[in-house]
This record gives sequence, C-alpha cells and structure tokens, in this order.
Amino acid sequence: GRGKDDYINIDLKSMYDSEPSVKRIVDMAIKIEGMPRQTGMHAAGVVICKDVISDHVPLQMSGNDITTQFDMIEVEKLGLLKMDFLGLRTLTDISKAVELVKQTKGIDIDFYDMEYDDPNVYKLIGDGDTHAVFQLEGEGMKNFMKNLKPTCLEDIIAGISIFRPGPMKFKDQYIEGKNNPSSVKYDHPLLESILKVTYGVIVYQEQVMQIVRKLAGYSFGRADIVRRMMSKKKESEMKKEIKIFLHGDPNDPNIVGAVKNGVPQEIAVNIFNKILDFAAYAFNKSHAAAYAYLAYQTAYLKCYHKVEFITAVLNNRITNIDEIRNYLLYLKECNIQVLQPDINYSQTMFSVEDGSVRIGLAAVKNVGVKAIESIIEEREKNGKFINFNDFVKRADSSVLNKKLLESLILAGAFDCFGAYRTQLMCVYENFIDRTASEKRMKETGQLSLFDMMDSKDDEDEYPNVSEYDLKDKLAREKEVLGVYVTAHPLDEYRDKLNDFAFSSRTLNDTTIDEEGNIHYVAISDRMKVECGGIIVETGKIVTKKTNQEMGTIKLEDLYGTVDILVGTRNYKQLRQKMILDTVVTIKGTLSIREGETPVIWADDIMPWTEDSFTQEANIINKLYLRMDVQFDSDGDPKFPDELMNIIFAHMGNSPAIVMDTKTRKTYPIPVNVNVKNGLLVELLSVLPADDIRLVTK
Repeated sequence: GRGKDDYINIDLKSMYDSEPSVKRIVDMAIKIEGMPRQTGMHAAGVVICKDVISDHVPLQMSGNDITTQFDMIEVEKLGLLKMDFLGLRTLTDISKAVELVKQTKGIDIDFYDMEYDDPNVYKLIGDGDTHAVFQLEGEGMKNFMKNLKPTCLEDIIAGISIFRPGPMKFKDQYIEGKNNPSSVKYDHPLLESILKVTYGVIVYQEQVMQIVRKLAGYSFGRADIVRRMMSKKKESEMKKEIKIFLHGDPNDPNIVGAVKNGVPQEIAVNIFNKILDFAAYAFNKSHAAAYAYLAYQTAYLKCYHKVEFITAVLNNRITNIDEIRNYLLYLKECNIQVLQPDINYSQTMFSVEDGSVRIGLAAVKNVGVKAIESIIEEREKNGKFINFNDFVKRADSSVLNKKLLESLILAGAFDCFGAYRTQLMCVYENFIDRTASEKRMKETGQLSLFDMMDSKDDEDEYPNVSEYDLKDKLAREKEVLGVYVTAHPLDEYRDKLNDFAFSSRTLNDTTIDEEGNIHYVAISDRMKVECGGIIVETGKIVTKKTNQEMGTIKLEDLYGTVDILVGTRNYKQLRQKMILDTVVTIKGTLSIREGETPVIWADDIMPWTEDSFTQEANIINKLYLRMDVQFDSDGDPKFPDELMNIIFAHMGNSPAIVMDTKTRKTYPIPVNVNVKNGLLVELLSVLPADDIRLVTK
C-alpha cells in the first residue's frame, strides 16, 4: 500500500518548509478547506419567527437583503418556519385585464365571487385554445387537455400535476378513468374515498399522506415525514418504512399497521410499492390548486374578453420582444387586427381600439415613456396633430431628439399624415432645427414670417423620393419595433413553416417543478430536429482550445428566434450557406443545458428554392420509432395500445414506421400521422427520445 508521503508534492513540501509565506498560505488553506465557498439566496424563501430572529439564527447582509447564515435544512431543524412566496406576473395579467374590461365594456369581473364551473371556459380549455392561458399554453399540454376534456377545476388541478416529465406516464390511465369510469380499479376498498377524485391514480402528496393515515394509522406529523421522504426520493428510508406501514411501530401504539387494519399483507405490500412508484412524482395539491385557480381565471378572460386579456398580457411584457412577437402573431392568427403605432391614436402602452389592439408608442425602441406621455398630454389637451410639421411645433422640444423622431418615423407612427417614411427621414432634421430657431426668435421678440403661417406641411420641402421597398421597410420596422407589423417576410411561407415539427414556439413549451427547475416538454437533449426560417444573424467564433473556426446563426421563424451553432467539423462546407436574409431548413441535433437556452448543432443547411416547394422536399416527414416488436398468432406485428392511442389521436399525412430493436426489420404503422409538437411530446411518455426519429425526404 501507499504511505501518506506518496501523496506529497516534493517541490511544494520543500517550499513549505523553507518559505514562511508559502507555509502561512498553505496553513490557512488547510483551515478553510471544505468550508462553503459562497452563499446563495433562495429567491422566494422567507423565514418566519415569533421572536427577534437573531435570537435563534445568525444573520448576514446579502447585497441589500438580510439572510440567515444557516441553510434551509438547518433553519427547519431549529423549528423555524420557512415559506416560499412566489411572485407571478400572471396575477398582474389578470388585474390589468380586469381593469381594461371595466374601461372598454363597463363590466365588473369579481373572481372572488364566482363559481368556477362555466362550461364555455372548460370547452375553450378542452378545445386546446389555451395560448396565453396560465400553465396550459404548451403544445403538449394543449393536446393533453384536448384528450382529457376537463369539466371541473379538479381536472385542471390534476392536469397541471400530471403533465410533468415524471408522472406523464400515468396520464393515459387518468384520461381513461375520466372517460370510462368502469376502468377505475382500487387495490383495496379503503382507497376508494381517497383516490376517487383522481380516477384511481395517486397524483398528490396529500393522497400519499391520507393513504398511510387511513390504512396504517399514521399521525398527521408522521404522514408528513413520509411525504418528505418520498418527495426527496430517499429510497433507503422508504425501505425501512414498509415494515412500519405493514406491522405498525413498536414505539407508537397508534400506528397499528395496515395488516391489523384488515388489509391482506400481499395487497398492503403492493399498495406500498405503488405509493413508492407514484410518490416520487406526486405533486403538492395545494400548490397545483392555486395554479389551477389562476388557469381558470385566465381562461375565463380569454373566453369572454380576449382582446382586453391579450392586451394586458402584452403590456406586462412590454420589454420582452420575443413574447410581444409571440402574442401579436397569435392575435393575427385569431383574425384580431393589430394596428400599427399612430401618433394620433396610440396610447403609451398597447390599447384596445374598436375590438382591435393598437400598438403603444412605448413599444418603439429609443422612445422613453416620459417623452410619450408628454406627447399624448399635448394631443389630449389641444387636439390631434394635423401633420408632421404641426407635430414638431407642438411637441415639447425637450423630448424631441433625433433618435426618437427617426424611430417613430420608421415604426410608421406618422404614416397617417400621408408622406412616405423616406421623405420624413429626409426632412425631420430640418423641421427640428427650424422649430428650434423659431423658438429662439420668439424669445428675443422677433416676429417672423414663419410664425405668422399656420402649421401646413410645406410640400415643397419633401424631396421627390419613392418609399422604401417592402423588404427594406420591414427590416427598419423590425429594427425599431422588434416585430414586423405591416407584413412579415415569412408570410408567404406560413403554411410550409407550420409543417415543421420543431419551431421557436417549442422552446416556450416548458413546465416548472416545485424546486423551480425548468423542464422542456416537447424536446430532449440530443434529439434530432428540423426547423425552417430566415437567417437574421450570422457570426464566427474561433475556439480557444483548438484555434479552429465555428459558426453561429440566429434563425427567425414566425414565432421567434432559434440559436444555431455550426461546429468546426461542418463549418467549412456549410459557411457558404450562412447567408443573411435567406430562408432555409436547418437539420441538426438539440443541445439542452441547465440554465441555458437550447441550441441546435447544425448538420445541414438547405436554402429554399421554388424547386424545393414543388417537390415539397423540405416538409414531408417520416416518423421512425424503435422498439421491441411483439407479434400476434398470425405473425403480424402487434403494437402496444398506449402507442396506438397516441397515434390515433394525431392522424395526418406522414408515414410512421416501427423498427424492431432486435432484428432491425421495419414495419409500417397502418395509419399516417401529424408530426406536430404534440405528437412528439406524447411519444416521449412511451418511448425514450433516442428511439424517436423524424426523417425528412
């Protein structure tokens, strides 16, 4: 064996022995080795105490906040109460929408004095029309709700709890139980009253607590300890717990055990194992209920006051351009008109105007809220602006900088005056300068001819130039608004783009677990994907390690942007296809890392041509599924029911083929499928991501 001297670095030891400063540093390092390197702060955790808190736990400053020096486990062991207070912007969405409905329709909505049983609201959810509905707007969740057809708040609570990466495998059992009550079976009659509400499926941590209390006589406190064990997945502790569940606790006469309560041992073991299986995924019902409550409220607003609701959502995301793009596009899909910014009609924020949504002037880049408020104040006091000249004269000169005017022109805010955007771009500086000199002359008491004139635009001052062509106009509009309003360069490709199974919208399809971690529902790491869009940014990186070149692309589709990386291996042959403003299909592999936006490592970039549409080459998909194929007595392949249920729920035009893992032989599934996001999500509940492959002809 080795002695301790074998681990000594001889050079360091001689420095340690001969140099006092090295000895001092190493001695200090040994003392602090193994101590926490830094402190962290839980974003929502609040410690509550009836006494002065520093009498129980040491405190420290963390920036401007006071935090405990002990972590949450020590704090709880000391008997202090730790609660998580989660701030949700959905609450603001709801309150702003209620205000807007009052303004535009004169209707008072009181969610505190309302039955949560409106069939129209549940129909909207069951139809999958849940874009912008809290917790229910992911593609996979939409499909789940379409299959579930919820009819009460209890269904929404369960839906939110089940539609997460772990428990998703139980969702078919839940749907079957709801739609076919005779399929619900209970392992023991004592379970019926606890599990009836979820059709025999253990969905909630509270149900786990009820089961151990009812079957084995646990106290509330002991049942809560079991719940914690399970939610923290402490397997070893659970193995010990089964004996107590079956035969009672020798130290606590109240816990008699399930067997003494008349549950046969074999059934009790089976129930405990089932608890173990479900409990790792069980959700806290009170948490899910609070979320379902908000889901219903947002669905109600969307059902009866869609324009006001989406406007409130937009205003609550005024600084997030991807979300603004997402919801403006949704309005277009609903045939609700999105009106461009207008200096005479726009408010500061997005507003409701005759059943349409008017873009607010504060949404324009380089335009401060204060400046807009002063412009609107002038408009409301002295009437609408007659023309561009009138606007420049009447607006407060202290807010009229060149950047602001330029941005408003390119956003289309002055289109109402009839001049081209190009013409205004040529004259706006002269107009500002002239107004400023006029103001100076007034102040010095000089009356000018200009002052005697009214505020007519001097048409002669507009140069004879034509308007920007559409592509240029849209590019500038996008630059100052972050979105295309007049039109979208991808409008003509809308149908083709919607045929892709993956888009930037897929990246918004997420769930959040109780720890606050984000899980992507429709995608997984290393999944093969294809997407289409227009290249809006390209770049080059030189790798530090190997000094080789690789490429970066930002691809924009109808819903937002996707980040693409072109690795060193592919960069040489693909860089000539990395051309700005070209519409392309990108094939590649997804990379999902915690805390980072997913990226696609590109395998191929295919520019679109007329030719590629006539053959529909980009968008005819084949779905390959890999599994162990079973055969019936006639030797025909027999596909599992849970797979076929998913397939039948997503029938479409793409062939689906199963490959046998053992023989690598392929067998066509008798129906074609629609390979939209929802199908892939649901397939993930029966097959691992590596066994699902989309191939484009």
